[in-house]
Amino acid sequence: MPSRWAIDYTYHRPSRRTAALRGGVLPSLRRPLPVVAIVIDTSGSMGEDHLATALAEVTGVLR
Repeated sequence: MPSRWAIDYTYHRPSRRTAALRGGVLPSLRRPLPVVAIVIDTSGSMGEDHLATALAEVTGVLR
């Protein structure tokens, strides 16, 4: 059964079951790391209170 979130096959690192085959190579599943970005609105409509709240949320996400 495939691992959770493993979505693509690769031959870079052979499957651990490859040793059971004589001369055959099985692909293994890979889990790519997601790219994440955090954007904070710093326009004139954002006051100090809103910016402080946004930065607190970013701090919470990073923890």
